[in-house]
Amino acid sequence: MGVAGVFLEASLRAFALLLALLLTLTIEGFILWFYACWQNKPLRSLLLSGLLVNLLTQPLLGFWLAVFYRSYWIALLVGEMLIFIGEAFFIKLIPTNHLSWRGAFSLSLMMNGLSFGIGLFLAL
Repeated sequence: MGVAGVFLEASLRAFALLLALLLTLTIEGFILWFYACWQNKPLRSLLLSGLLVNLLTQPLLGFWLAVFYRSYWIALLVGEMLIFIGEAFFIKLIPTNHLSWRGAFSLSLMMNGLSFGIGLFLAL
């Protein structure tokens, strides 16, 4: 493969990662918006928390899957579970979110469950 082919492949992978991030932010942003309205929680704080935590976890998941690519589905499930737990802790520990532990874990489950499910559906 020549230099142009390598560049094209790298560009397509970068585009796919960016697209996945944007899709995740859109889906989880909708969940955060809905949750904030439903539970009367601070929308701005929750949206900023969701943005920041996804900017951290998306690249980590990509790295995790690259390292454990031979066991992709197991790595994906373990990675998503770790992200679910990590995001719950992250959004709980930001005081302006005003979330209980139960609320943080419920919100993280909704966010990650929906984005994971839609991602699986789109991959088929």
